[in-house]
Amino acid sequence: MPPPLSAAPPGFASPIRRALLWGCAYWGFYGSLDYFFCDAAPFLLRSGQFVSDADYWNAGLLAFGAVAFGGSLAAAALGLGWRALSRNADSTLQDDRFAASSALTVIAAFGILIVSQAASVASMLLGAALPLVFGAATLAAGLRGSIRRCWFALNPVTLAMALLIRPWLYQDVLDQWSGPARFAVSLGTLLLILGVSWLLARWVRRPHYSLRWAGAAAVVVALCGVSLTLVLRSRADIVPAPALPAGSGKPNIILISLDTVRADHLHFNGYSRPTSPRLDEFAAHATNYTNARSTADWTAPSHASLFTGMYALRHGVRHAPPNPELGALPVAAPTLAETLAAQGYRSAALVANHGYLSDSLGFSRGFSFYRILVPVIIFEAYRYTSLIRSVRHALLPPVNEELVYANGATVASGAVSLLPSLSSGGPFFLFLNFMDAHWPYAPPEPFLSRFAPPAAWSSKRFFDLVGDVLGQKRAVTDTERFQLVAAYDGSISYLDYQLGLVFQALQRAGLYDGSLIIVTSDHGEAFGEKSLLEHGSSVYDDQVHVPLVIKYPGQSQSATVSSLVSGVDVLPTVTQAAGAPLPRQLAGIPLTAIAPSSTRPVFAESYPGADRWQAWERFRAVERAVFRGKWKFILSTNGRRELYDLSTDPGETRNLADSEPRTAAELQALLTAWQKNLAPVSGRSGLDNDTVNRLRSLGYIQ
Repeated sequence: MPPPLSAAPPGFASPIRRALLWGCAYWGFYGSLDYFFCDAAPFLLRSGQFVSDADYWNAGLLAFGAVAFGGSLAAAALGLGWRALSRNADSTLQDDRFAASSALTVIAAFGILIVSQAASVASMLLGAALPLVFGAATLAAGLRGSIRRCWFALNPVTLAMALLIRPWLYQDVLDQWSGPARFAVSLGTLLLILGVSWLLARWVRRPHYSLRWAGAAAVVVALCGVSLTLVLRSRADIVPAPALPAGSGKPNIILISLDTVRADHLHFNGYSRPTSPRLDEFAAHATNYTNARSTADWTAPSHASLFTGMYALRHGVRHAPPNPELGALPVAAPTLAETLAAQGYRSAALVANHGYLSDSLGFSRGFSFYRILVPVIIFEAYRYTSLIRSVRHALLPPVNEELVYANGATVASGAVSLLPSLSSGGPFFLFLNFMDAHWPYAPPEPFLSRFAPPAAWSSKRFFDLVGDVLGQKRAVTDTERFQLVAAYDGSISYLDYQLGLVFQALQRAGLYDGSLIIVTSDHGEAFGEKSLLEHGSSVYDDQVHVPLVIKYPGQSQSATVSSLVSGVDVLPTVTQAAGAPLPRQLAGIPLTAIAPSSTRPVFAESYPGADRWQAWERFRAVERAVFRGKWKFILSTNGRRELYDLSTDPGETRNLADSEPRTAAELQALLTAWQKNLAPVSGRSGLDNDTVNRLRSLGYIQ
C-alpha cells in the first residue's frame, strides 16, 4: 500500500490552518519550479543572453510571491468550501480533500494558462490533455477520499514536475529537435517522473509525503530556487588572465561597433547636422580613416571580418543563395579574442545585436565573458507557457514591442560596471556593440525630436515601405526620407551621448590615455538611393562606407588618413599593438603600415538573404566591389558592371563602365583574380533554432 497521509500533528488541528498549509505545500512547489524555469534555467541553457532591467527580475520575485500566496489562499478557500459541504467527514477525509483542493487549483491554473495561450486548436487540445487527466483523477480521488492511493502522482512534488517539465522541455530545451522527437522525449520524461514517484511510494514505507514534510520541503525548495536564480543572474565570469611580466607594455584594447552608422552622417566627417559631439571630441585626439569600407553590407559577415581579418568569401559567415543557411566562423580561422587570449588578455563583450552576433555563429569564441543583451520581448519569445511570467507581465508597464534591441544606455552602463573587474590585473580586451542607429530609430527624448518632430512610424509601415521600394513598386517620398533620416540622426545622437559616458568612465579610471580605442561600424543604411532602403542589399557606398576612428595608445593629436582601408585591417592592427604574431593568411594589414600614397585595393561583397533572393529578381545575384584609388568597380553575378569615380561622384550616380573601358577592364580582372585566389576556410552552418527564433521575432525570417 502507498504510505497514507499522516494524521494531523499537534498544533495543526485548525481546519483553516491545515487548508492553508496544504495550499502552501502545493503552490510552494509549483511556484518554485515555475520560477526556476523562468529565471534560473535560461542562464544555464543560454548563458550569454541577459536582460539588464532590474525591474524585470524584481517583478519575477514579486510574481513568485503573488503566485504562491494567491494560490495558497485559493486552495484553502476551495478546501474549506468542500469541507463545508461534507461536515460529517472524518479528519483523514478532510485532509484528503484539502490536498485534492490544492492540487485542483494548481491543475486548473496550469490548464487555463495553456489553453488561453495556445497558438492553434491542435496545440490547445494537446496542451489541455494532461491537466484534464490529472484534474479528473484528483477530483475522483477527493470525492472518494482515496487520494492516498494516487499519492505517487498527486503529491506536490510530482504534480508540479509532471505539469511543468514537459512544456519546458518541449519549448525551451529541445527546441532544436524535430516535433515528433520533442514530443516523444517530453512524454518519456513525464512517464519517468511518474514511474520514479510510484517506485518511491512502494519502497519507502514511512509517511514521507505528510503535510509536515511537504510544507518544509516547499520552503526549502523555494529558498534554493530564489537563491540559485540570484546567483546565476549576478555572476560575471571574467576569467583571470595569466600573469604577465611587470612592464609588459600591452595596451588595453576597446573595440566599439556602431551597428548601421554611415560615415557621412557623423559631424566630424563633414555632415551638416551636429549628430556626434562626443565622437567629434574623440576624433580630435585620434586618427580618422575617412576612406574606410566594410567588407559587407550587413552585420554577420562584416563583424566576422573584424574578428578574423578575412573577407566573407574566405571566412564563410555569409549567405550562399539560394541556400538559406548562414555559415558560422570556422574553427580554422582564429578570432581576435582568441589571439589576444593567447597574449594574456582578459576579454569581455557586451552585444546588442542578439540576432546576428550570437554565440552559435562563433562570435563568442575566445571571450571569457560574452553577454548578449536582449530586451524582455526577445528574452521571453518562444519560451514555455508560465504562470510566473504572466503575473510578471501584469506587474510591469506594457512592453513597447517596437523596441527589439537593448538600447545604448544598457550597453554603456554594462561597460562601465565591467571596468573595475576587467582592469584589476593584466591587459583587457572589451568589445561593445551598439544597435541604436538600426531600425526602429527610436531613441528616448530629447534625442528623438532633436532634428525634427517625431513621425508615426511603426515597424509594419516601415517594412511595408521596404518591400515596396525593393520591389520597385514606388520610390521613397521626400517627406518619408526626411522623417526617417531625422529619426536616424537622432538615434546616432543618442548613441553618441552613450559613447561619451563610456569615454568618461575610461578617463576616470585612468584607462583612456594608454588604451587602443577603435570606433567603427559594420555597415551603413540606405534611404531610397538607387531604389534601396535599409541595408543588406548592395555594395553601394551608402551601405559600405563606414566610420573608422582609432585612438592609439598615448595619442593626443588628431590625424586624418585618406587612403583606402577595410574592416579586415582591424585584426592585424590590434594584433600588432598587442605584440602578438600576425595570423597567417590575413587579407588585412596593420593600419600603421598604410602609406599616404597607398594604391592597395580593398573589396566588399553583398550576398542576398534567402528572403530577398526569393522575393525579387533584382536580388538573385551576388555583388562584389573593388576599390582602388579614386575608382570603384562593381561586378554582379547577373552580369551588371558599374564603374564610379568617387572623387567626383561620391553618390555613385554616373556609371563610367562604358566611357572608361580600360579602367573597367583592369578592375574587373583584379576583382576576378581576387575571387579565384581566395579559397574558403571550411566551416559549418551556424544558425541554431534559438537564433532563428530571435531573427523571426525581428522580422528577418518569416
